[in-house]
Amino acid sequence: MSTPPAGLTSRWRTLRLKYCVRQIDDKVEGTGAQIYVGLENIESWTGRYLNNETESRGDGTSIRFASGDVLFGKLRPYLAKCLRAEWDGACTSELLVLRPRHLESRYLQFLMLSRDWIEVVNSSTYGAKMPRANWDFIGNLRVPVPEPNAQRAIANFLERETARIDELVARKERLIHLLNEKLSATITDAVTTSDHHGGAVFRASRADWLAHVPSHWKDMILACATDRIGNGYVGPTRDILTTDETNSVRYIQSLHIKNGRIQFRQPYFVDANWARSNPKSRVSQGDVLIVQTGAGTGGVAVVDQEFDGCHCHALIIVKLKSNLATGRYVNYFLRSSYGRQILESIRTGAMHPHLECSKVREVRLLLPPIAEQRQIVDKLDRIEALVTGARQKMQSCVSTLNVYRTALISAAVTGQIDVRTYRKEPEAVLEPTA
Repeated sequence: MSTPPAGLTSRWRTLRLKYCVRQIDDKVEGTGAQIYVGLENIESWTGRYLNNETESRGDGTSIRFASGDVLFGKLRPYLAKCLRAEWDGACTSELLVLRPRHLESRYLQFLMLSRDWIEVVNSSTYGAKMPRANWDFIGNLRVPVPEPNAQRAIANFLERETARIDELVARKERLIHLLNEKLSATITDAVTTSDHHGGAVFRASRADWLAHVPSHWKDMILACATDRIGNGYVGPTRDILTTDETNSVRYIQSLHIKNGRIQFRQPYFVDANWARSNPKSRVSQGDVLIVQTGAGTGGVAVVDQEFDGCHCHALIIVKLKSNLATGRYVNYFLRSSYGRQILESIRTGAMHPHLECSKVREVRLLLPPIAEQRQIVDKLDRIEALVTGARQKMQSCVSTLNVYRTALISAAVTGQIDVRTYRKEPEAVLEPTA
C-alpha cells in the first residue's frame, strides 16, 4: 500500500499511516487490575475479542491502551489479528497500539483487516521462526483517507454486512455441529443397543457406562481381543526422516489421524532400511491406531489397504484377533461417545495428555459375532459417507462466505464499491453460477 491500491477512488487522498495515527508505547509491568489482551484473545480476520476461559495474563511488559484504540498484531501478521478496543486495558507488546487522528477507528480496523493490507505487511516480516513486522515499515505505508462522513458510511456498511455474513456462517457451523452430533449418536447406538439387533435377548453389562447389552455379544477387555498392543517408534525423528520417496516408507503420525481415517496430506517418510530394522512400528491392514500423546490424544483410525506396511510414530498399535474383532468395528466403537469417554477417563496429564498402553489394554469392548460386526460397519459406513458429504458442502459454504467477507472489506475500504448503492445478499455468493 505504498502506492494507492487498485480501484481507489480518485477523490480520496492517501497519507502515510504514521500521519493518521499515533503509536502508543505506554509500557507497564504486568497488567494490574486492567483487562489484558493477548494475541490469543483476537480472532483472525474478524477482529472479534475472544474472552478465553483460561484468561491470559501479562507477566512481563505490557502496553496500555484506551477505548477507541486499534490493536494490530505485528507477530505473524498473516494471522490478521486486529482489535478495536471498547475499554481501557493493557496488551501484549506483540500488538501495536494505534490511536487514530485522521481515521475513524472502525474504518481503520477494517482497513487493517483487508487482504491487501495483510499481504503487504506480511511481505515485510523478518525472522524465520517468529516473523514480525515493525512500526517503521507499517507507519510508512500509505493508506486511503476518505472524508470523515465517507469513513463512517464505510464502517457502518461493513459492520452491517459482515454481521449478516457472520450470522449465515454461524448457521452453517451449527448445522455442521448437529451433523457431527447425529453421527456420534448413530455410531454409539449401533455399537451398544441398536434396532438392528431385532428380537435379541439382553443381559446386564459388566461395563459401568451401559446397563444392558445383547446376550450373544462378548464383553471383554481389549487385551483379550488382541494379538498385540504396542507402541510405534518413540524417539527423535530428525535423523530418520527423509524426503527421498523412491527408497522410503510412509511414516504415520498423530497429525494424520482424522475422523477415524488416516489422511496423509502432510507426507513424512523414513528410509526403507530403517523401517526394516524397526519392525515393531510397522502397521498392517486392519490394525487400529490410537493417538497416544499430545492435543489429539485418543484419536482413532483403522489402517486400510493403502497404508498396509507403513510405519508410525508415537501411536498405539492394536493388532486384533481376527476371530474376535475387526479393525473397522473397533474403530467405530472407540469413536462412539462411550469409547471416547473411556479413553478420556484413562488419560493422564492436563497440559500434556498421554495414554499408557497398560491402561488401554484394560478398555472394555462389546463385541458382536464377526458377521454382525461387518453388518454394523457396512451400515455405519453408508451413514458416515452421507454425513461427510453434507458436512463438506457446509464447510465449503463457510469457506466461500469467509472469502467473500474478506473481499468485501477490501473492496469497501479502497473505494472499489460504492457502499451507498451496493446491494448483495450473502446467500447469493453460495448460488452456483450458470
